[in-house]
Amino acid sequence: MTPASCPGTRRRRIRTVLWISAAAAIVCFAAAPLAAVPVFVCRRADYDEYPEYGEDAAFSEELTLVTDDGQTLWGGLVEAVSPEGAVIMLSGIDGPPVSGLFGFASFLSENGITSLLLELRAHGKSSGRMLGMGYTEVADISAAVEALSSMPGYGGVPITVLGFSMGGAAAVNAFGQNEEIDGLVAVSAYSSFDSVIFEKAADFGVPGFLASVHRPFIMLSLRILYGSSAVEKLRPVVQIQNAADRPVFLIACEDDPVVSSDNTKLLARNCPDAAVWIREGSDHLVVKGGSFTDIPEDTEFCEAILLFIFGVTDR
Repeated sequence: MTPASCPGTRRRRIRTVLWISAAAAIVCFAAAPLAAVPVFVCRRADYDEYPEYGEDAAFSEELTLVTDDGQTLWGGLVEAVSPEGAVIMLSGIDGPPVSGLFGFASFLSENGITSLLLELRAHGKSSGRMLGMGYTEVADISAAVEALSSMPGYGGVPITVLGFSMGGAAAVNAFGQNEEIDGLVAVSAYSSFDSVIFEKAADFGVPGFLASVHRPFIMLSLRILYGSSAVEKLRPVVQIQNAADRPVFLIACEDDPVVSSDNTKLLARNCPDAAVWIREGSDHLVVKGGSFTDIPEDTEFCEAILLFIFGVTDR
């Protein structure tokens, strides 16, 4: 009997193969986010599910903005006759598109507030092949602020940025980085993109210890995609601390199934002077009816936003 054919040798080889296979499986499982995160963010949101959104929007003007990093953005302007203030509006990750906010913008224009509906990078008519998740859109919002400030009649007009969901997170980051923004409204914003990933993992029943294993790989994937500085610095929970004495309004639904209202509560703890409205219900967009097109009928929501913006303009 040769050494290789000994039962003990065969068992050791089988054991070694099994250990190697198990280790490889664990490594592949743990490293899965390195592939999963890019699959989620390296794409466009082209709104194929919303073919009629914005069709009837009679914008005062359609703008083309260029960011410092070379992205070309679409913006729809809804002007007030004698604007007392201006609002930059932002939508979320996949929809509905920001053009759906035209009705709400028209309501604001009737009350002396101009709106710029901004299509963020990798959305709709704007350029870009990767969703920014709040990291890269700071440049988009800065381009909109610059465009509004340079328009005739808008020099010195207070600017509020208003965002929903991912747009809310991007709004917080831009607000923290740009002192030219006078007010912030963040609706159903997440406190950081990585935190909402782990929140969703828990919702899908992923055990906590497995999420802990995934965490460093998720963070590594984000750093590769967006840069270490952006991932560490451009977190809404961090940037909201730069509000200083500027007005902030944080809004969420208590039972939001998409982004937990705990995110808004955490943002509020890091900005003690913020106005906070946690509405009853489970609509991610907070609006009664759950659609941008329903906003004009939701008088409580409209009046709360308008009152806040008037507070910004009166400062």
